[in-house]
Amino acid sequence: MADIIYSILLLINIIATGALGFIIYVKKRNSVFNQTLSASMFFSFIWMSSHFARYSIIPFPLSVTKEQFFYWAKVSHYAGIFLAAYVGYFLISFPDRKNKPLPRWFTILWLAVIPFFCGALNFFNLVVKDMHLIGDKYFIIAGPLMPVYLLCCATVLFSGVTVIIKKLSLLTGLPKMQAKYVGGGFLVSSIFIIGNNLLLPSLTIVFPYLLKFSGIYRFAPFYTLIFFYCTAYTIMKHRLLDIELVISRSAGYLIATIAVIGGYIMIVALTEQFVRGFVGYSNFVISSMSALIVAFTFQPLRSFIQEFVYNKFFAGRFKYQQFLLQASQRIVTILNMEELINYFVDTVQHNIGTQRAAFLLRNEEEEPQGGHVYYIQACRGISPEIVNKFEIQNGLISWFNHTRQIFIKDEAELEMAEKGFSKLYGRLDRIGAKILVPVFSKESLAGILALDRKNNGRIYSQADIDILNILSAEVGIALENSRLYGEAITDSLTGLFNRRYFDHRLQEELLRARRYRHSISLLMIDVDKFKEINDGYGHPAGDFILKQLAHIIRKSLRQIDIVSRYGGEEIMVILIETGEKVNLEKDGENRTIDACRTVAERIRKNVAQTNFHFGKEQMRITVSVGMTCCNNMAEDEIITVDTLVDTADKALYRAKKDGRNCVRGLI
Repeated sequence: MADIIYSILLLINIIATGALGFIIYVKKRNSVFNQTLSASMFFSFIWMSSHFARYSIIPFPLSVTKEQFFYWAKVSHYAGIFLAAYVGYFLISFPDRKNKPLPRWFTILWLAVIPFFCGALNFFNLVVKDMHLIGDKYFIIAGPLMPVYLLCCATVLFSGVTVIIKKLSLLTGLPKMQAKYVGGGFLVSSIFIIGNNLLLPSLTIVFPYLLKFSGIYRFAPFYTLIFFYCTAYTIMKHRLLDIELVISRSAGYLIATIAVIGGYIMIVALTEQFVRGFVGYSNFVISSMSALIVAFTFQPLRSFIQEFVYNKFFAGRFKYQQFLLQASQRIVTILNMEELINYFVDTVQHNIGTQRAAFLLRNEEEEPQGGHVYYIQACRGISPEIVNKFEIQNGLISWFNHTRQIFIKDEAELEMAEKGFSKLYGRLDRIGAKILVPVFSKESLAGILALDRKNNGRIYSQADIDILNILSAEVGIALENSRLYGEAITDSLTGLFNRRYFDHRLQEELLRARRYRHSISLLMIDVDKFKEINDGYGHPAGDFILKQLAHIIRKSLRQIDIVSRYGGEEIMVILIETGEKVNLEKDGENRTIDACRTVAERIRKNVAQTNFHFGKEQMRITVSVGMTCCNNMAEDEIITVDTLVDTADKALYRAKKDGRNCVRGLI
């Protein structure tokens, strides 16, 4: 029974190693690093296959000859030296900060000369000399140069371990996580292999009674699998080779196939061993019944394994998919740029889980010689002192425009020289930018999303990168839609809403005020003696005055209030939920204030106290304000848009008549 279990487990590992090596070679053979890992798995596949042929009772129940054992022993040692060489080289070529390719002579020596030298020793029966029978099992008789063979294996493996341990102390972030799992898996498997192939055989010379543990050598292939399984885990979880999706999709079929084959072999073997002698079943009947069981169990088993793999390695992917769907649906409906950017930052920060996040928006008003400046439009977890002074331009912007890729700090440090990285990254550590996501709108870089490390300490997975790429593309389209919508509803000179948008919003707010019995007020603002400014200083001066006036009015209002250019020098303001009088209670004392009039007076005073500089000219202007207020409107109260505008216009006319630079109101 132990032999059957050993054979089944070994067959499973052979299939798993071969499949993983094949996937890596087909999908990611674009570097020596990837090719070496794939070759390592290929030689491991051969090594374990030779073990299977030598020791498994399944293919050769009792018919394996001494010559066949001897042949497979030599094949196994051929594969073993190549496996050691390629695994060692894989560890040595692991990416580091300098990221310099290994010399060509070193590669040839490591991957060809040393293995072929040891192979030649094996060919002349200097490593495996002969086989001898102990009981019913054949065992290897070591040749005179077996110590040289083992020393070569140990040397190349030890060199790889030494290099990756040295690199591990220098690496940070993603590469460190990758090296930790790969190196850890290799170290554990190496301890078992050295103990099995060097220490135990040496100890048996001094302590012969240890020969009874010699059967442990049969588990040598499983020790190597520790390294490959750790590497596969790193590929899936930590983007070692960026083939996570391929492995996740094939894992269910691969593991189910391995399990079914193992189950089939076990059923046949057990039936042959225990049942056939009693009932006289033929091999055909046994195989047919086993095949039927396999056919009925494969699909449920595949589904179960696929779900297990998915939940084990990609538990967050379904959550991310839901998040992506909801975020995409919401993003395309937001037309206000500020609201869109805030939603983007909040959504990403909450779902990915970062302490700090910021969105840097391109400043359209300034285009210095070196290019656009990007400033923080929205942020979370960053101090206001940094936000107010922080901006970037040039280096990183050029990199984004050239590569159009996400910038990952830890990976960029590996790929770039220290000086080049510092110049590119600049002061981004002040906002905790560990990953930067470009947002392109119509082929131009509209903004950059900067994210800190995850709160749970994990690195950004490939799923995170995919999500951020998709969302950034969605936001890029939404920003362009927002820009086009903004152009359609705003006045090009002042940046205020235009007349068409004003009419629509006034109607909308009037209906809302009537339904919820809220108050609503309307201000009509006009520049006093504006014609004299145009005549005296020219129309460019008049345009300048209107732009500055729009800025002053916006600063004097709440964010929810609506300001629009009504026509010429007239500006309209809709004050949401603001009436003529508001009741206040403070320190037990009741009093009322004219809320609408207070806002109008604040605007008038701010304008009157401002010095307007146009070229060398300095001027003061004043405005007249007409206001109308509707307090606690009832649903049956008939007040139209035209009524409100007409009343505000009459109030403005009265302010002009009363000497200008004043506020007048009508109800």
